[in-house]
Amino acid sequence: MDLGTLVPIAAPVATVIAAAVAAQPLLRQYELKAKEERRLAETSRVEADVRLVEAFTTLMGKAHARGPTVVLEQALIKLIEQRASVSPEEFEALADACVVVSPVGAAEQDAAIAAIAELGIEHPVLRYPAGTGTRRNQDVQGSTGRACARPPRDGPDAPAISVEVASLRVTAVQAGGLWSG
Repeated sequence: MDLGTLVPIAAPVATVIAAAVAAQPLLRQYELKAKEERRLAETSRVEADVRLVEAFTTLMGKAHARGPTVVLEQALIKLIEQRASVSPEEFEALADACVVVSPVGAAEQDAAIAAIAELGIEHPVLRYPAGTGTRRNQDVQGSTGRACARPPRDGPDAPAISVEVASLRVTAVQAGGLWSG
């Protein structure tokens, strides 16, 4: 083989090899950045889920007709000062009376129940809590008789959640029979 024929081929081959060697650190850096972005995206998703669940649990309280809790501080202070003069049972009952939970109106409660159903349909992380939390309302009597139901958006095999406001019942059916209300 003649050295003269290899020189025109060797220069481009050497350039490609040099570029490949020089690109190795850049590819490694790109891989590390992509891995970090995936980790940050997962962390962001988890943080968003935590905020969503926190707001969801507040909404669940409204679905159970519970508003803000107020502690009657002055009454509690007086009770603590008078602790020696009351029996333990009376003290516990009076202490419980110092914590007042404000009720919510029927319209706010109905809206909260409908919103819980909607959130359960929209967010997979809330499907099970939506069914579990509102299932506690099954024994509550005397609502307005309105109903709210929406089919699932994820196809025929996806969980379906319907809320009947009249009896505050949630029926949730998940493909595979994992849970049912």
